[in-house]
Amino acid sequence: MVKRSTLATVMKAALCEDCRDFLQSNHDDKWRCFMDSPEYERSVAKVLRAADVGCRLCEAIVNKFRSLQSELLSLAQSHGQPVTFRLLIRPYENTNLPWEEDIDRPFLRVSISQLPIEFRLWRVTEGPTANSASYNDHNTSSETSFARAAEWLRECMLEHDSCSGVNTPKEWAPTRLIDVGSSSPFPDIVKLK
Repeated sequence: MVKRSTLATVMKAALCEDCRDFLQSNHDDKWRCFMDSPEYERSVAKVLRAADVGCRLCEAIVNKFRSLQSELLSLAQSHGQPVTFRLLIRPYENTNLPWEEDIDRPFLRVSISQLPIEFRLWRVTEGPTANSASYNDHNTSSETSFARAAEWLRECMLEHDSCSGVNTPKEWAPTRLIDVGSSSPFPDIVKLK
């Protein structure tokens, strides 16, 4: 079993009712840990709706499947194929870890049309970045960083009048661009425009 911070802390992130119920039903509050779960199915339409209204887990699932196979969600929905969820606890053999709760690792396996992906469930701590904390938090190309940027942009467009009123022309470009030319694989001269 995996020791985890309280489920209430983990659940601080915006989750739809289905995701919250799934995680709570596979969490032992007495031992503060997640457990292996049976498979749980949900319709693609329901996951898409939850992602659209802000469920961070559904949004991550939708974005990941779209990045792998852009048409998969619509094909699965038209064929009535469900999204299958399953929690898996895997042992981690590195015994030099300073945190005992990281000895076992919980993963969420999500499958659509025979394509499985896995998300590592991370321990969430209190603090301003708790809602989007991740082991890979300082890597700007990580899924966490992209999710945080998307969250900031959404918040900006919805809550800041000066941001939501800006209409950026299609021809817009930054004031400073680097011209890398068209030589392959690398240009001989790089120019600041």
